[in-house]
Amino acid sequence: MPVLVSGANGYIAMWTVRLLLERGYAVRGTVRDESKVEYMKKYFDSLGFGDKFETVIVPDIVKNSFPLPFKEQNKVKRIVITSSCAAVMAPPPKPTVFSEKDWNVTSTREVEEQGNKTAPMTIYRASKTLAEKGAWEFFEQHKSEIKWDLSVINPPFVFGPAIHEVKSLSSLNTSLQTWYDTIVVDSPKSKEALAVSNSWVDVRDTALGHVLALEKPEAGGERIITCEGGYIWQEWINAANSLSPNPLPSHKLPKGFPEITEGERVIHIAYNTSKEQRILGIKYHTKVETTKDTLEDFAKRGWARIIQRPTIAGVRRFSTEAPSPKRHRRGLGTLAAVVGASLVAGTLGAIYPPPPISILFPRAAPGPPAEPDSPESKAYTASLEEKLQVLPLLKQLREREDAKEWYETRPYQNFPEERRVNNLTAGALRGPGKLALLPLIRVKNDESESVVFLHLGRGLCGHDGIVHGGLLATLLDETLARTAISNLPEKVGVTAQLTLNYRAPTMADQFVVIKTKIDQLKGRKATVTGRVEDLNGTVLVEASATFVQPRYAKLLHSNQLRKAMGEPPASKEHEEPVLLADGQDLNKVHKHR
Repeated sequence: MPVLVSGANGYIAMWTVRLLLERGYAVRGTVRDESKVEYMKKYFDSLGFGDKFETVIVPDIVKNSFPLPFKEQNKVKRIVITSSCAAVMAPPPKPTVFSEKDWNVTSTREVEEQGNKTAPMTIYRASKTLAEKGAWEFFEQHKSEIKWDLSVINPPFVFGPAIHEVKSLSSLNTSLQTWYDTIVVDSPKSKEALAVSNSWVDVRDTALGHVLALEKPEAGGERIITCEGGYIWQEWINAANSLSPNPLPSHKLPKGFPEITEGERVIHIAYNTSKEQRILGIKYHTKVETTKDTLEDFAKRGWARIIQRPTIAGVRRFSTEAPSPKRHRRGLGTLAAVVGASLVAGTLGAIYPPPPISILFPRAAPGPPAEPDSPESKAYTASLEEKLQVLPLLKQLREREDAKEWYETRPYQNFPEERRVNNLTAGALRGPGKLALLPLIRVKNDESESVVFLHLGRGLCGHDGIVHGGLLATLLDETLARTAISNLPEKVGVTAQLTLNYRAPTMADQFVVIKTKIDQLKGRKATVTGRVEDLNGTVLVEASATFVQPRYAKLLHSNQLRKAMGEPPASKEHEEPVLLADGQDLNKVHKHR
């Protein structure tokens, strides 16, 4: 029996095609452009399936094409749709077990209420929910006209080796990119980040779920969750370090904090898979199996950590093999003679660190997604937003006793689109791989302190994997200015002095916290102190700055500027709500405390 697989060049789809071919089916795959065809043909030819696989180019779905009468529809037996667990759940306030009976009505409601102010991940979940509901509604409305039935597969996070075309690390899909950054890249990671929980499934098991849903009569008319179980990130790191031999022998894997996996763990989002076991009966890959196969795939692609070694001529060579101990020591010795005592300074990671730092603090730094408006980029941004909202530090700040003395804001959310082209933070620096998320700021009601959450992407490096010191200076200047300006009479100020002390390297691709506090306020002058910290509380940069309100400030002051800065209405009557991440009005939350 022939099978049509749409979007056949995708991560899950390629495995689905392969399993179908291995089970004797003839497969016709659709792709959106001809450039995707060559790789697929070569891959399946190499497996001996050339005569069983063909491709068709379908540039896009034409409006109103689906409701048209089906050509030879009597030959179609079943349609299996790939949905997502995003259509099943919205992040709950407490650990919850979801099933196929659940629908994510929360996200769709939030999008309806908040419009373009809705968090990206919420929009993503709402789109998955509406798409799946649309499929079921069409199926129910046209039952009398069609001869086929419908089955839907709902996977959570999907990990595992890729067989689709991936030209570089930067073009990995979001789930694999996150897995690579966490499990393979030996960069500083906090306990809180590695304790974040979710649920997962191997890509091969997801593909098998699609094939079995096609084959099993009982799967008709069912939505089925395919899920191996829950995880915290440290468990994946433990699995990688348990492998012998190491699939990446020349690579030092991160260790993380093994102690956080001791004792009972709590999975915040879990799924009841009894229906899947009853109908499909999948035997899932374990974390160790998935880790081993994925790391071996990375090794074949040459995606171990890039080690940068200087040559005497000053030309840098790149290699994925480990330098020999003798050569390593000799290289460091030569550089020590050239660079001298400056390597001891605390500014190693801040201002153009010298080449030895890439040996001492190696960090693969693939570029950000190529197209900021692409689905991959939007999914990347949405995944970061989800991580931000579950950061333990943010949760602590929202729940501590004095929480009512603070308000929360997302600056630049109201920034006019036409002005972003001339703005550094809201324009040039904004986007995946840079400042992918709008800063989340908690500000004391008297404007004397603030705590800013930022994600620093890999596109902000001055050296491999280390954030550019000048960029940190810019962010500090802007963050300190926000606190100072909020306290100046006309809410306008300019930087008169900025002093920085770089304490430790700031690694890219992590959340950082910038804390600010008014030190002195006198007339038209405000002095502010601040520091950049990682999520472990390590101080990365210290700063102090003086801001002065210019004499022409009244000409610049406007309500538009207040709104762009994310400041609550000046009247303090809260004409517009200050929203928390879950869409609640912070002021109303305070009243009920």
